[in-house]
Amino acid sequence: MATQIGEIAVAYQKNPRARRVLPRSLAEYIEWNPKDGFKYEWVNGHLKKYEKMLTAEQYHIYDNLSELFLKNKAHQAGGRLVPELKCRTVGSQSRVPDICFVTNNDRKTMGQGIMIIPQFAVEILSKTNEMEDMFAKLEEYFEAGVQMVWLILPRVEKVYVYTSPTDVQVCYGSMMCSAESIIPNFTLKTHDIFIKP
Repeated sequence: MATQIGEIAVAYQKNPRARRVLPRSLAEYIEWNPKDGFKYEWVNGHLKKYEKMLTAEQYHIYDNLSELFLKNKAHQAGGRLVPELKCRTVGSQSRVPDICFVTNNDRKTMGQGIMIIPQFAVEILSKTNEMEDMFAKLEEYFEAGVQMVWLILPRVEKVYVYTSPTDVQVCYGSMMCSAESIIPNFTLKTHDIFIKP
């Protein structure tokens, strides 16, 4: 569930050992790297706080997608699947997809301290996500230029593959789930996304 900056500030005031200064602008947010186990997005000039995706319950999803990606030519060309990267969206907003695809050129841009807009983003629905907030984020991704978003629902083992805010394919079971239009040959059976070690 998202938390507004006022609630975050109160929580920090209660913690006398907190040495972080909350960012008050996008520029400060970009440089800010909290180590408190949460992820933060910059939305409408405010921080929003979320649970991190890489929990023990959800790490296997990232691991399964990464394993497929490591065999892909996009990886050999310098691309990466990156968890929880601060990405630019519309205006002065920044979102943090649970996973996103970063090209070699994107990596060079990031090396100059510039946030990128990924072509492909993945959001993993957790117990604390609100659907209204998730759909607002989805629309923002496409408005910014993201070309494909996977919304993964671990509890029902389904993947909603969006190519626009209104164009969606629901994948489940042995159906093939594909991001081929962005990452050539990046296709796998939906149930393989959810395999636990």
